[in-house]
Order: sequence, then C-alpha cells, then structure tokens
Amino acid sequence: MEDGVNEISKIESLCPNCEKNGTTILYPKEIPFYRTVLISSFSCPHCHLQNNTVESIAPLQPFGKDLTLRLLTAADLDRHLVISEYCTFRIAQLQFEMPPCNRRTHFSTVEGTILKVAENLEEKIAQDAKLLPAEREQLAAFVAKLKQLLDREHFSPFEVELSDPSGNSYVENYLAPESDPQIVSRNYKDLQRDFLKSEYASVAIPELQLTLEEGSLGGMYTTVEGLLKKLAEEITEKFPFFGDSVEEVRKQRIQQLVAGLQQFSEGKNLPFTLVLDDPVDHSHIGARESELLFYSVKKQLELDWPAACTG
Repeated sequence: MEDGVNEISKIESLCPNCEKNGTTILYPKEIPFYRTVLISSFSCPHCHLQNNTVESIAPLQPFGKDLTLRLLTAADLDRHLVISEYCTFRIAQLQFEMPPCNRRTHFSTVEGTILKVAENLEEKIAQDAKLLPAEREQLAAFVAKLKQLLDREHFSPFEVELSDPSGNSYVENYLAPESDPQIVSRNYKDLQRDFLKSEYASVAIPELQLTLEEGSLGGMYTTVEGLLKKLAEEITEKFPFFGDSVEEVRKQRIQQLVAGLQQFSEGKNLPFTLVLDDPVDHSHIGARESELLFYSVKKQLELDWPAACTG
C-alpha cells in the first residue's frame, strides 16, 4: 500500500443529480500520526454538482474510543478531525449531539465541521415547510450559537467530543509525537472486564447514585458491559411503562437511571466508578485483557524478534 499512497486516480462515474457522466478523483492521504484515509472528490461539468467524501481504509480497532478536545484558542479551530461513520460528535456546551451517519467518514477541521452543521440547519430552516414558526426561531437561535463558537475575535473556550465504537476517529495533535494535554482519550476496553458477583455482594455506581444491596440480582458472571445492560433491563421490567401511579419525580429518576446505565454500557459519558463490596470475598472484577496477556505477548515478541531481523 505504501507505493499507492498519494497516487491520484481519476474515474468516470455517473452523476446522481443529472445522470450524466462526471469525474471522481480518488486520493489516498496519509494523515501524520494517524493512518491513511481515502479521499473521494466528485464533480460534474454538466450540472456542476460537487461532492467530497472520506473513507477510512483501516479496519475496526480492538477497542472503541472517546476523544475530548478542549479548544483554548482560536487556533484550535484549525485542528483536523476524522469522524468515522460510527462516531457520535458532541458539543456539550450547547447540548448538541450529531449521531453516526452510517455512510461516510468525515474529514475536516473543527471549524469546518461546526460550519457544516450550521449550514445543514440553515438549509432545513429554509426548505422544511413543516416547521412551525417557533421551531424555526429555535433552530435559528441555535445556528447563531454555533457560529458564535467560530468567532475568532471574541473566542471563548469550549469542548468537542468524539465517541467512536470503531476506534477509527481522530483529533489532530499539535504536539505530536508528544501527548497533548488538550486531548483526552479513553478506550472502551474497561467495559469488557470480567465481572463475578456472589449473591452476598452489593454493587454501587456513585455517578448514578445507584446502590444494589446484597442479594440483589443473585450471583452472576458476566462482563461490566453485561452487568450494566442487565441492570437497565431489570429496572425497566420492574417499572415497565411508568404508570400514572408512579410519582412524577420518581418517574424521572427511573428514566434518568436507565438512560445513564445504557449510556455507560455503550461507552458514553466515561469514565464512571463501579464498586463491588462482598463480605465473603467471593466476587471479582477482572483485569483488562491487555494486562492479562502482557506476559504472553511479551514472550511472543521475544520469540518473533530474531526471525524479523533475519534476511
């Protein structure tokens, strides 16, 4: 693949707009300290349609990843982002979330990404006849807030988050190859730890103010992810439709609890704390797989190294 990196290919292809022939340019681009992506640029000389997409050539990674970028100066707006088709993009300050598009990988700067969101919303305001006047005003106000984030003369710090179960999203590191204190990266792999709970153990998640006394759920062997899903299912079954007899405050509390458990199980809003307290010491939370396999991997590297150096 190295010989093919940065080679441009031109392909005649059908225009989806006017159904005449246009040109697609394929350009493999190697992003420093990341990996190679395939940039596809289509243009039609007849109707002048243009479309740029990005595809990640990399396979799914062993672990999902959460990336948080703290933008401190206007220069941070120029950082490049790779947002895979599986990634959720968030701006916590505005309570905004862009779900995975399940189509193409997005490659742009922070500014370009936010500007594209604003343009899409403006297009919706202009073209969606079903919108009520109040809804148009709300969307217009939100677009104004998005554009305010991009005001370089009156810049205020904010954060963007990328949550990607495929592990293929990326935030440009201005200090590479050194670590960048403005970027926080967390892997999902803690969710795959083995979880063994005896019938005498209690379980607590302080972030959700949730405590299950001993005897709850009985004994079980699963993963941390499996436990979170089991807890969400159990609570939903006990309060299936939140009937009128359930007080409104209690109803909201249960809904928030279930939503919190589901988000944790999907690797969102990490990190969180899981407390397992067993008076008979028959419970266990396993080490990460990487820690369990460290010795065998190290040994394999020692065995393979001489062979890799021969010839």
